[in-house]
This record gives sequence, structure tokens and C-alpha cells, in this order.
Amino acid sequence: MKRILVVEDEASIRELVALNLKMTGWEVLEAPSAERALELIQKNPPCDVALLDIMLPEEDGFSILQKLRAAPATKRLPVIMLTAKGSEYDIVRGLDIGADDYVPKPFRMMELLSRIRALLRRSGADNDRQEEYRVGSLY
Repeated sequence: MKRILVVEDEASIRELVALNLKMTGWEVLEAPSAERALELIQKNPPCDVALLDIMLPEEDGFSILQKLRAAPATKRLPVIMLTAKGSEYDIVRGLDIGADDYVPKPFRMMELLSRIRALLRRSGADNDRQEEYRVGSLY
């Protein structure tokens, strides 16, 4: 089961996204703050994808993304910025810092789910990991 972290301080948006992710069959971790998000990532690795808002109470999503990219355990964690900050400057900044995708609010839920599936495919996280056994030239 894929594990998706939703970092969003606005409860109604976080709950709506989480509900749709759960209906898709994914496990959802919810964080209303940067502190909670980092705590969940440390306690529940690995997450398969993180959805990250920029405007959070204590710390903005850009600095969280920088921390994720700096830490060896999360430097390859697929991240989609999901935020009301939709200016070209913010989009470029998010992508340059290391976001894999950027979805401005308001967003369409089916498109968001499709972007998550695409990111999972690209990251290889959608493949069921199967062990491969080899004896000589036999697999």
C-alpha cells in the first residue's frame, strides 16, 4: 500500500485530499504543520509521496522541502507542492528547490490523483518490489 503524506494547515482541504487518497487505496498521513510533517516522516518512513503546502503556520513549505532534500533518508522522496501560491516565481522556486511537481490551488482532484500516479510511476514506487533469485544463469 502506498503511503502519502499530506502537509496542509487548512483542515477542510487536508481532509478532502486525504479522503480521496484513501478512496484510491493509499494510506494517508496528515500533518497540519511543518513540525508534525517532519515528525511523521521520521516515525513512518518511507513515504512514497509528499503533498506539501507552502503557507504553513511556523515554517513555510519551501524550507521543509529544503530539509527533505538535504536529509539522506528523504532526498529522493517525491514531492508535489500543492499550494495557493501560483505565481510563476513561486512555481519556479519550488521546482528549483527540488519539488517534482507543482499544483496551484484551486486544483482538480482527478488531475491531482493522476499526477500522483504519474510521479509514483516515474519514481518506481508503484512497482511491487519482488525479490529476484539467481542461481548461476537461472533467474
